[in-house]
Order: sequence, then C-alpha cells, then structure tokens
Amino acid sequence: MMVCYPYCGNGAVIMTNSDLGVHQMEGIIGEVVKTLSL
Repeated sequence: MMVCYPYCGNGAVIMTNSDLGVHQMEGIIGEVVKTLSL
C-alpha cells in the first residue's frame, strides 16, 4: 500500500506478505498508517 500527500511532502510505502482477510485499512496496515499520522 502506498500513501502519499504530495502537497504536504509526506508519504509511506507499506508492504506485507500475507492475506489479511480484511480491508487494508482495518488490519495492521491501517494501524500503521494511523500511527504515522500522515
């Protein structure tokens, strides 16, 4: 998953090697994005 905010100058690339079974933002990736508070 790639999250970027070009006008703010922030971004992140998050890679996992598993099938989470839920939407990306509801699983561990969503928790990481919320923690980064981009």
